[in-house]
Amino acid sequence: MELVLSHVTKRYDKKTALDDVSLRLTPYALNVFAGENGAGKSTLAKIISGSVELTSGTIDFIKENKIVIVNQKPLVAESISVKENILLGIKSTKENENKLNELIKKWTPQLNLNAKVCDTGGGERFYTSLLSCLMKEYDILLLDEPGAYLEEEERKILFKNLCELKKLKTIILITHDKKELAFYADNIFLLQKGKLIKTYAELNLKTKEFKEEVVKEIEKEIRTFSKDEKIASGDTASASADSQDNAGSANAAHSFTVNNLSCAPIDKPLIKDISFTVKAGELTVIKGLAEAGLLTLEDCITGMQECRAEFIFSKNKTEIVVNKISPHFLRRALYKKTGLKVSIVPSDKTMRGSNPELTIEELLYEAAVFGCSKNAARAGSAENGAGVDEIINRSGFDILKSQKVKSLSGGMLQRLILERELFCKPDILIASEPLAGLDMEKSEIILDRFTQLKKDGCAVLVLTTQNIPQKMCDRYYRLEAGRLWEG
Repeated sequence: MELVLSHVTKRYDKKTALDDVSLRLTPYALNVFAGENGAGKSTLAKIISGSVELTSGTIDFIKENKIVIVNQKPLVAESISVKENILLGIKSTKENENKLNELIKKWTPQLNLNAKVCDTGGGERFYTSLLSCLMKEYDILLLDEPGAYLEEEERKILFKNLCELKKLKTIILITHDKKELAFYADNIFLLQKGKLIKTYAELNLKTKEFKEEVVKEIEKEIRTFSKDEKIASGDTASASADSQDNAGSANAAHSFTVNNLSCAPIDKPLIKDISFTVKAGELTVIKGLAEAGLLTLEDCITGMQECRAEFIFSKNKTEIVVNKISPHFLRRALYKKTGLKVSIVPSDKTMRGSNPELTIEELLYEAAVFGCSKNAARAGSAENGAGVDEIINRSGFDILKSQKVKSLSGGMLQRLILERELFCKPDILIASEPLAGLDMEKSEIILDRFTQLKKDGCAVLVLTTQNIPQKMCDRYYRLEAGRLWEG
């Protein structure tokens, strides 16, 4: 049941996502792909699963082997129930009913089988996809960032079960979590810029201290690479230039206030009587789960969901009070009326923040055109693509304007959308799940950007399920059961 990759290469146009990768996956073990965002982990997983064709090289394994995959963004049918999703393509028999009941009891006793998927959060969607895979006949289970939407205790239970499962199946895991690397991996394959640079084998036979040293070495490799990338991408230089361009912005008195927001949508958790203010030069963080109403709140304050609320936008002595907003109002109409620039980074980067079939140029073009005149002067005419080029350069990735969005990893798309939204130097930034799926070093880079935005006078609002240090926040709220609590 051994799976062997020999000289595997994958190219998109002139971009090389995987470069001559050769490795041997150990059967009945937990094999981990590690590396920074854009290293090639997800591309390698897609090639192994058969969803992406390799450009050259070979993959050798027993043809009868069946591979099932749980994607970082689980593929589920929104309009049907959790149970119907799990049992799609599976015969309705008493034996399968018993099997499903046993799996739920072992993996996720709290899962509501009768809930429609459109009413569920990230953790429930993950388990819906996972149980769907476990109900099938398979030999290899491939998991892409399985703990991204799970709480700490849920992750512990998940990996306890995976450690039992590997006695019967081969597991491939993509993760950034150092605890998962240290305590659960049997073999770690470290990738950088599409190349396999190091393999750590048979870690299950090593001591805890040895594993921890391996993780430190991996973190050092990734940190060194990320620092080089940060310098190469011009983050420091652009931040300095932006500070000069926004010199007067830090003194501008602008804010975004939400008063008494309530919403009870059909397909998402409700939220009740929420009020908060985001001020210039401050970082406001609202932490909660999708199940607590975080996605509902995101939709309401970005104009994607009708709600009952009062929205107040102010800049210097100009103030606008409205009860209804839309994406067009936030991105265009508000700017024409007050000069306020609002940028939005949605939690759904794939379909709301972009589209898989767009080219990179199409993804970034409108932002380049709308970029302020100072950007245009520095970058040249956006019409000839110079603005697009600058956004790509700021992202730090070696990608082509002609590439399709679907060729990007989740981390690459995340960073590119953020750079797109920052290009016009917003007065207000609404960023939903800006750290989801990012490794530690990339998360630090994003948090550094938020700190710089504060200094430049931007009012930054972050909605997140991730942990963000409270010491860097000016205002910190918890969203629980649809209500907002300070601290």
